[in-house]
Amino acid sequence: MHGLGNGGSPLLGNFPTFPQDGCPGDIVDNCNLPVWEMATPWVNCSVKAHPGDFSVDMNTNILAEMTVTNHTAIYRFTFVQIPKEANATLSPLILADTIDLSLSRNNASVQVDDYTGRISGSGTFSSSVGIVNYNLHFCADFSSARQFVTQASSLTVERAQSQKKT
Repeated sequence: MHGLGNGGSPLLGNFPTFPQDGCPGDIVDNCNLPVWEMATPWVNCSVKAHPGDFSVDMNTNILAEMTVTNHTAIYRFTFVQIPKEANATLSPLILADTIDLSLSRNNASVQVDDYTGRISGSGTFSSSVGIVNYNLHFCADFSSARQFVTQASSLTVERAQSQKKT
């Protein structure tokens, strides 16, 4: 998304994606779930930026890489083999949120396919200029997810509603 204008209130930042290397005790509710707890520092001097390409090592030992086109953003998260938290197991968690920077979302839905790991959804957001609303959609696919998806959850405020796969 591209926003017009020269400042003012924050806009866009739709559907932020938060990778975590694992949750203490392998319990989703023990991870940092509220949006105000999900911010993760990056490793100094690890930022690499080129036109259309950006990467950064996170303080959680996750490499985040991003590239964009006119209509698509592609993210790749690479997890290390050892979790950073002492009581965590290496059980990567991807949280796709339906908020935006200005908290203007007024309708959203998310679906998680517990077989493929695909996360998809949509939301209706308010424009920063005028009274026009806009609809956005997203889809996240994961390589080899079929082998590794152990549970699928939806988040309501601060708690996950998980269902373990059998």
